Amino acid sequence: MLPLPATERGPVVSRQKYSEEYFRTVFEAAPTGVLAVDSSGRIAQLNAHAERLFGYSRAELIGKPIEVLVPPRFRDRHADLRKKNVGNRQIRPMGTGRTFYGLRKNGTEFPVEVGLNPAVMSSGQFVVATVVDITERNARGLKAWNVAIVAAFVLVFGMLIVAFLKPLTQIDPDKILGLGAEQPAHVVDAAYSAFEKGDYKSALLLGRPVADQGDSRAQSLLGLIYLNGRGVQRNDPEAMKWYRRAADQGDADAQVRIGDMYFEGRAVAQDYPEAARWYRLAADSGNATAQYNLGILYAKGEGVPLDNVLAHMWINLAAVYFTSRLPRDRAIAIRETIARKLTPAEIGRAQQMAREWQIAREHKVAPEWRSTP
Repeated sequence: MLPLPATERGPVVSRQKYSEEYFRTVFEAAPTGVLAVDSSGRIAQLNAHAERLFGYSRAELIGKPIEVLVPPRFRDRHADLRKKNVGNRQIRPMGTGRTFYGLRKNGTEFPVEVGLNPAVMSSGQFVVATVVDITERNARGLKAWNVAIVAAFVLVFGMLIVAFLKPLTQIDPDKILGLGAEQPAHVVDAAYSAFEKGDYKSALLLGRPVADQGDSRAQSLLGLIYLNGRGVQRNDPEAMKWYRRAADQGDADAQVRIGDMYFEGRAVAQDYPEAARWYRLAADSGNATAQYNLGILYAKGEGVPLDNVLAHMWINLAAVYFTSRLPRDRAIAIRETIARKLTPAEIGRAQQMAREWQIAREHKVAPEWRSTP
């Protein structure tokens, strides 16, 4: 769980405020419509995606019977089925093999897939539903969603919604999110998505608890947030702390960032050999940025002996593994510049070393040659 500032660790109200903000952020990040329905069939909570899906505001739906979202011709049948399944404790799809329709506020109908998950809490019994609009899928003739995927959304986000219905003093975010042996990858994905959209506050709020639990991707994201001062004050030591935690788990992006920080002297004394060591760790795992940076160090003799054969080899590999055109074109241009300093035999040797590296990586063994650092 995200530690509270020192001035806020004591008062319960501060913990409550933080818990509420955290859950609302995760809840709204759900990539599908989510509704919680109480035992009487009334809507207790819904997320923004559900608002957009049905065209209602939250205030218009909370407290209303769930049947308001069902076409009139299906309402009686739906109500009967709902009452019969009140005690059903299984995660399940709704009406396997049949087509269901939702009803928007404007009166239009649309085909939906619905996943159901029961949630019994101290405040009562609820059914949490994920709703997916399958109009486009049907038009393209695509296959049905894997029910297990729908059920997973139901389970995770269902517990989040029900958390809103409990007194905040009873909320244990780590337990509700299942932040233990299995990390919720979708929460980390949501954190990165928020970061890319410029919503740095949400990115931090989503990523920090998962990072605290040991997720390397979340730790690397926190390093990026603090390194660049996105939504927080720039803090190089804090960035280094999170990058090291991620790097210790083999996160190549974090290893590259640590190399950058040693190269630039941020949070640590400038140290080119140490920068090269971190670049090498990431380069060996196939990280194109690390391969490019390491090649540049060999071309300049910074932190490593000047060696244009190794420079050509690493930058040649970077040109292969870069997925974006701009860095790939830059790597190719630098490789050609270095090639003009080499003899044909040396170019052949660099190319052979690159092939050996690829083969060795494919078979998870070290190449016959080795370079320092």
